[in-house]
Amino acid sequence: MRRELTNLDPLELSVISRVSFWGLLLSLPLGLNEDELAEVFDNDLNYDNNGNVDYVEILNRDIFVALERKRIIVKALQQ
Repeated sequence: MRRELTNLDPLELSVISRVSFWGLLLSLPLGLNEDELAEVFDNDLNYDNNGNVDYVEILNRDIFVALERKRIIVKALQQ
């Protein structure tokens, strides 16, 4: 996910548009429908002054860091 987010931010502004983030979340195998995404957008995201999603805040959340750590460990053990 980190790679996808940085690919959507070629200017390295640490934000991406709501439309791009919405599309990214729909493309991931998370099983989220549009109503659930709307709730995430309304309650769980931080935005900059222009209404863009602050994805760095997401990447720095404890839950994301823990999931990423687990993914790296599993990948290392498989090699």
